[in-house]
Amino acid sequence: MQAPTSLTVTGFSQETTYAQTRPNTDIAGVTFTPPSAILDATSVMNFDAPKDISAIQFTNANRTLSFDTAKKDTIAFSTHTTGMLVININSPIMAAAGNPYQAGWNYQSFGVWAEDTDYTIPNVTIKGDSGGLSIGSPTAGGSIPTSGGGSFTGLISAVESSDLGRTELMTGTLTVTVDFGARTAALVSSDMAAEGGVLQAHDMVSGTLSYAAGQNALTGTLTTKFNGLSGPATAKFYGPAAQEIGGVFALTAPDSSNNQDNTPVRFVGAFGAARGP
Repeated sequence: MQAPTSLTVTGFSQETTYAQTRPNTDIAGVTFTPPSAILDATSVMNFDAPKDISAIQFTNANRTLSFDTAKKDTIAFSTHTTGMLVININSPIMAAAGNPYQAGWNYQSFGVWAEDTDYTIPNVTIKGDSGGLSIGSPTAGGSIPTSGGGSFTGLISAVESSDLGRTELMTGTLTVTVDFGARTAALVSSDMAAEGGVLQAHDMVSGTLSYAAGQNALTGTLTTKFNGLSGPATAKFYGPAAQEIGGVFALTAPDSSNNQDNTPVRFVGAFGAARGP
């Protein structure tokens, strides 16, 4: 497939915001807002060649984030997860996105971001946000198969935030097992790791989404494997006959876990996958 010069695609997103105050040299815990409602979103991708994205933009009602290699942003293929782009890793504003051409997708993609938006001194207050978006050509409700099923394989990315403000961008692979008769989609991730880092078994996520007959709106709950994070996930089928699936999620820890010991308390991201033969 020859990539267009520019591709603009609509979809949906979800995010969370946070604030952290570091008085003097002591590090205080982070205050997070609950995950947002589902927001309309748009992504613009500019291509230099069939698989090379030179610029990408994420937009929803709350923010617009733009990354452009011509403006010294670093957009590179992930060294850990084939098909993923990683952007400005370990910078105050960083992101990841599925590259639809390298991943072999025809109908959808996704993006994830984290940004520090404000610094106030002398108390050093840091404010920021993280989120994910799913974009593509959604399946009409009446065109979703009503019997059979299939295994969808793809990619997942998330921003992991700890109760002391540590933020990491994770990527990995996933499998979504869809039963069109039962109207369910069971998601399991694997190989989750920070770019250039080691596998993080506690960041593996799983859960089952469901949808009403004739409605392309999957919802459910995902949980992490070990550290007790859980929260809502929202997804859609994409393509004329539900050939692909994508969605967003925002997982949180119980309030009692925010005990300032650098444990994860937020896991916010997105995913995309295509049905196998």
